Amino acid sequence: MKQRFPETTPYSGAAHRLIPSLYSEPPGTVLAAIADDEAMLHDAMLLEGASNDRIQAELHGLTGIGIHELVFAIPHSQIINAAFTHAAPAGSRFNDNQRGAWYAAVVQSVALEEIMFHKARNLADMIDRQKHESFTYVDWIADFHADFHTLLPREKYEEFLEPGPIPACYTRSQALANQLLAQGSPGILYPSVRAQPTAKNPRCIACFRPALVQNVRQDRSFEISFTLSGETYLGSVTRLN
Repeated sequence: MKQRFPETTPYSGAAHRLIPSLYSEPPGTVLAAIADDEAMLHDAMLLEGASNDRIQAELHGLTGIGIHELVFAIPHSQIINAAFTHAAPAGSRFNDNQRGAWYAAVVQSVALEEIMFHKARNLADMIDRQKHESFTYVDWIADFHADFHTLLPREKYEEFLEPGPIPACYTRSQALANQLLAQGSPGILYPSVRAQPTAKNPRCIACFRPALVQNVRQDRSFEISFTLSGETYLGSVTRLN
């Protein structure tokens, strides 16, 4: 059966991606805080470089992404490259485990809903569950100007937007993404699977190309707290600035 590809739609504007504050620090900040002296810091940085996929990709490339696709010498290039070089073991909705993507939501509230869903699920999967957990995230805003393949209207593309079970529900969407990637697609514009039905603008972006993630800057920070309730975690958000 011939693959049915979605149409493209131009998108020009900003989108929000929430990143844990630990990974939003300037390069070297965390290591410097735990190193007793310059020699220890040097050794720690060598160890990090050997085990950090982003650093290895920037030096040698990875199976799923070459050096020529990454970005250098621009503000927050390491933040951008990290999204494409640290793929989850089972991948995500529109990327496999060989190559990441820059996921973002057009509105901040939807980005928060997406993060809360996935973090609550990860906590519930842990063997040693804690009653209360709390995490700090930074909202990173980026601008996009591209013709994205678009999975709208949603009812036309339900096969790529199944809510579960994870990761089995990613099988078709990852296959679609890999075919679009091979054909040079910049990414996919799609309706959030986790946003509330009342969300006014549930559109999300999965950008396949680091060079298209432009004008990256930090916005607000949030503390997201979770409380164990039965077998699930309930989340709440506090704005920090």
